[in-house]
Amino acid sequence: MAVSEGAGPTAAEDRAEKAREGEHTMAVRVVRWLLAGLVAVLGPGVAAAQAPVTVRFYLPGAGMPTHTEPFERAVEAWNRDQNAVRVQLSIFGWGEIQTKVLTELAAGIGPDLWMHGGAAAALFASTGEALPLDAYLRRWGKARDFYERLLEEVTYQGRVYAVPLQASTIGPLFYRKDLFREVGLDPNRPPQDWWSLKEAARRLTRYDGPRLVRAGFFVPYEGHYAQQIWATFLWANGGEILTRDGRRAAFASPEGVEALEYYASFVRERIFLPGVIESAPQIPHVVTGRVAMGPGGSFDVGTMEKLAAPEVYEQIAVALPVAGRAGRAALAGQNVLFLSRRSRNPDATWRFVEYLLRDDVHRELLAHAGFMPVRRSQEGAAYLRSNWRYPVFAGAMRWARGNPNIPRWIEVRTRIVRAIEEAVQGRKTARQALEDAARDVNAILAR
Repeated sequence: MAVSEGAGPTAAEDRAEKAREGEHTMAVRVVRWLLAGLVAVLGPGVAAAQAPVTVRFYLPGAGMPTHTEPFERAVEAWNRDQNAVRVQLSIFGWGEIQTKVLTELAAGIGPDLWMHGGAAAALFASTGEALPLDAYLRRWGKARDFYERLLEEVTYQGRVYAVPLQASTIGPLFYRKDLFREVGLDPNRPPQDWWSLKEAARRLTRYDGPRLVRAGFFVPYEGHYAQQIWATFLWANGGEILTRDGRRAAFASPEGVEALEYYASFVRERIFLPGVIESAPQIPHVVTGRVAMGPGGSFDVGTMEKLAAPEVYEQIAVALPVAGRAGRAALAGQNVLFLSRRSRNPDATWRFVEYLLRDDVHRELLAHAGFMPVRRSQEGAAYLRSNWRYPVFAGAMRWARGNPNIPRWIEVRTRIVRAIEEAVQGRKTARQALEDAARDVNAILAR
């Protein structure tokens, strides 16, 4: 006789058990819903009994207090006003942020959130390190307030991978009105093209014997800033960085060679001397008068105001970018926020991003360092109306373009910078420097 292992539950008993499980599940859902509502009403402080979530935020800009200070204040206020999400801010140099982020993320110890230039979007997206943000932006509900061009720069293969936070127009000309008057130039008629720029720079340059006392024009020749400024000369002369499909270098064209020859001619004619005056930043040199003119960005306005005595600041003017053979050109840059795909707390990280986008917080992140708006609703901000220099940068936006949005852009840019350094410092002719760089860039793009 077979031994029975016990009778199974009847159909009625099975239905009763499932009903009890359903009631339990519903009860849990109700409790969770009530707790969520309580958090929404009373704020995140109700979660204080739980250990706070830590969000690691990497910010570039070491040595640039006008840029980093408002972020430090924002993080301090966020951590003070709630206990659920603690933000840990680390500040690094612009030159090291990319390598640090990629290296640490690969090792599984990277940040949850980091800032970088918008041109790095394709890099972080293609490597799989950046989290697509389309769903978060839809829930936030204000993405249409961003300027389309800025969102397009951080879109890769149809998905948005970063949040625009600060915009800048790079290329307008800063100059000292008092130094113009000193050499007989009209401060109300700044240079309008390459030819008048060179003539004014010659007249403004001063030597004490063999020693350069004042450079007539500032020439960035190191780091990514050199590429940004030289790109405006390239575009103004009708050249391009890459071919339209982004697969080959285009900067070694006759237009590119002429643009780099002109750029390097300020050194060849001893209007500016590398090493005698540091490559970046140029802001203190304009303030002290060691540099009479130089290209810059909207973010330089606030820095100059903080560094210069009031009577000196009044003498610092800004004009539209000078025109080349093809007209005026400027570079549209932006600082953006990336969320890590590897983050264990993406929702908590996004909550902090939304805090940074809150009108009062975001306005301070723009105004303190003099960045341009990234959203239409910010166009009438008081700081833009209070300083006549900002509208010049806003006006230059009509000629502004962004750097190529390709996965290997940072490698490409690094190689272009080397070519600029070689030509400016006289180690190679402009043609040889660009042709060598183009060959290397084509190899990079072919990988």
